[in-house]
Amino acid sequence: MKELLTEWRRFLNEAKFENEATKMVRDVVKNIKDHLRGYDGEPRIKPRFGELEHPLESIVYDNKYFGGLPRTLASQGIKEVRFVLKVEPSTAFGEGKKFSVGGKTFISDDDDDGRREMERGRKVKIEVYLSDEFGMRDMSYLIEKMKDTAVHELTHGGQSPDMLSNSGQAQQQVFQHGLTSIDALRLYYLDPAETEAYARGLYKRAKMSKVSFAEKLEQHIGELLDFYAHPKELEKNANYTEEEVSNFFKNEYRQSIIDYAKENLPAAVIGVEDKE
Repeated sequence: MKELLTEWRRFLNEAKFENEATKMVRDVVKNIKDHLRGYDGEPRIKPRFGELEHPLESIVYDNKYFGGLPRTLASQGIKEVRFVLKVEPSTAFGEGKKFSVGGKTFISDDDDDGRREMERGRKVKIEVYLSDEFGMRDMSYLIEKMKDTAVHELTHGGQSPDMLSNSGQAQQQVFQHGLTSIDALRLYYLDPAETEAYARGLYKRAKMSKVSFAEKLEQHIGELLDFYAHPKELEKNANYTEEEVSNFFKNEYRQSIIDYAKENLPAAVIGVEDKE
């Protein structure tokens, strides 16, 4: 019986926030599909004046105005989850990109009062921007990225006040100067709060895609290098070489994700090898 309870707790820990993320993303997908169907599969940019007949509606979950916030999230101190949905011109995206997904978790942190607020007043915001060239063929990858981002941000929303406070102070220093050096990348991507959030998001992506955690981790590192090692980024902003940034993500960052997964997501790391 004890072993069964231990296994059940491990399962719950590994699946933390995944059900909530799946349910919310399902609602978002419905709104996107309703919008696309209204315009024969082609997304429409909201006009400066007036309204669309079939608008792309954003979604808010809370317990005060809109409802629908899962109790499991409220119990972790999350008071609101907002999905902002918008269509933008294709010129606003990188070459070949049909959408972007990003997220933020807002926390108040002013001395003792702030600590109490931090424990009960967290808000998660996930921004989903579609290119006006987005189509149903792009939906599967969009869903994967939305679930990844949702789990990532909900993980932040459920982290301890001390972890969030320490992480916020460190990241404030980083973003004052930008992620333009290996030291800055190390401070952000090796932060324990980010390691947990990235690892859990990747775990969700792997399960959804029915591939190994190792495969999704390598894909994720490739996506990061597509940005940080891009010739334009290296020329314009970076104080590191392509070799230096590649070594950082393929070794230090990769190992930090694996170490977290071994400790907290043991089912994820089957077939993942350490790189010494």
